[in-house]
Amino acid sequence: MKLLKSISLLLILIITVNLTGCWNYREIESMAIVAGVSIDKSQDNKKYEMTAEIIDIESGKDSKSVPRYITLTGDSIFDIARNMITISDRKLYWSHAKCIIVSTSLAREGLGDIIDWFIRDAETRSDMYLLVSTEKTAKEVITASPNSGKIMSLELANQLRNQKLASRAPILDLWDFADSLIQQGKSATVPRVILNRQSGKPTPSIDGIAVFKKDTLIGIIEGTETKYLLFALNKIKGGLLLVYTENQKPLTLEIFQSKTKIKPFLKGDSLNINIMTETVVALAEDQPLIEFYKEEQRKEIERNASLVLQNSIYSSIKKVQEEYGSDIFGFGTKVREDMPKTWKKLSTSWSDKFKDVPVSVTSKIKIRNSATTSKPLEIGD
Repeated sequence: MKLLKSISLLLILIITVNLTGCWNYREIESMAIVAGVSIDKSQDNKKYEMTAEIIDIESGKDSKSVPRYITLTGDSIFDIARNMITISDRKLYWSHAKCIIVSTSLAREGLGDIIDWFIRDAETRSDMYLLVSTEKTAKEVITASPNSGKIMSLELANQLRNQKLASRAPILDLWDFADSLIQQGKSATVPRVILNRQSGKPTPSIDGIAVFKKDTLIGIIEGTETKYLLFALNKIKGGLLLVYTENQKPLTLEIFQSKTKIKPFLKGDSLNINIMTETVVALAEDQPLIEFYKEEQRKEIERNASLVLQNSIYSSIKKVQEEYGSDIFGFGTKVREDMPKTWKKLSTSWSDKFKDVPVSVTSKIKIRNSATTSKPLEIGD
């Protein structure tokens, strides 16, 4: 009996030791880590061209990450990804990839087939960020010099995560894009990436919205309109608002928080959409001529700022309706959720109906911070 117990304990010990090992253990020096990819059309416009940004981990005392690039063409993304293994001295490791950058020419033909491989493959992650490049090729972006001087894909991922502080572009990953393809009543918005050449060397900048209709790019929106569309999309997390006063000097307000609600309703037999935004801001810069410590003046600024924001959001929505006809706001989704009987009547023709749906916008801005309680700075002669 004692012998049987001893044998049992020994077997348990052996099994436990084996289980503590990692069945999929790999030395980091044996892997080629893919940080991100760019995808273009090939020069003959018949195939795909994919460039993978690879992180090479240099071993040694002063080990550091160094990027290198592999570019291949093929009939499909799966074909290219598998063929890359044959020209790399190490197996490609996809689970740390952060970004997919596609060219506008490719996006205008549809991204369904491209996204399908990244979503289905066991090694890739569905939370990779998707970006559209308005440069001649997407490869120009991924092979450019990042501001940090390190890995371009990682820098772009960081820029996207910091968008909540700037509100200059939406944030979208593969899973969100794939979901928009099957979801009724909503199309995707993808961040635009460009190369800024003002400093002499091209550096990346994420600024603007690529408007899609299902999987096809139909337009690019840039500049101040981007921010107002983000308000309508309920994707404002921070950033600044400029409000011009009577003396034409801009008043800078810092956004603390913002919330947008979409309310569909029937007016007679006609479907209408009301958008309500509530935004809390802080006074980022004072103006000597405005006495914010007086409640009456502060309320006046709140009313003016609310009206400016309201009109700007409305104008941006009308532009999307009239020029692109793509329901990036999810009006259709909201109608389907709140008014299923109405949606049943409109769903088959929603793409056409969306262009003509009357939209109203109501915006409310509340200023709150300690700066409004003090007198403005007076500059002497």
